[in-house]
Amino acid sequence: MVRQYRLAALMLIAITGLAILPLETMAQTGPAGAQKGFTDQELERMSQERLRDMPKRDWGPPVPQSAVPPGPRLSPLPEPATCLSTTSEDEPIFASPNFDARRIGIAPGRIAATGLHRGAFTKVLYTGTRTGWVATAHLVPFHATGGGSATLCFVSGVAPNGMIAYHVE
Repeated sequence: MVRQYRLAALMLIAITGLAILPLETMAQTGPAGAQKGFTDQELERMSQERLRDMPKRDWGPPVPQSAVPPGPRLSPLPEPATCLSTTSEDEPIFASPNFDARRIGIAPGRIAATGLHRGAFTKVLYTGTRTGWVATAHLVPFHATGGGSATLCFVSGVAPNGMIAYHVE
């Protein structure tokens, strides 16, 4: 019976935003902290006992940064490129500089743009070996996406998996 009251109370809160509980339910819950169980002192004592029983975690001194291996070795870009942002995070990349051309991918917010322009399109590096075209009107100077605070972006090279690598600060 109490479970039905709780369910009804939750539905009422969801619908109205107000918490109105039957008197029986209020009497069972009581004021905060008055529920059956352990006192604050007992919980603190049990926590200290658990900490004492846990093994010590001594991992030694931190590893010097000079000992950390560098990231993957990057290959040079097939042609010079600049890091730009797109006006949306699902900007289509076309196979040729034409809106009717086949779409070969989606620009994910930042793109490696070359200096080559054809009509209303700019040539971009889709991967380390493939190029595509994005509408020039949809390319803007780099800005961080997703609430980030980065202000600089450089096209670093081609990663071992063939994807374009960026350095963002």
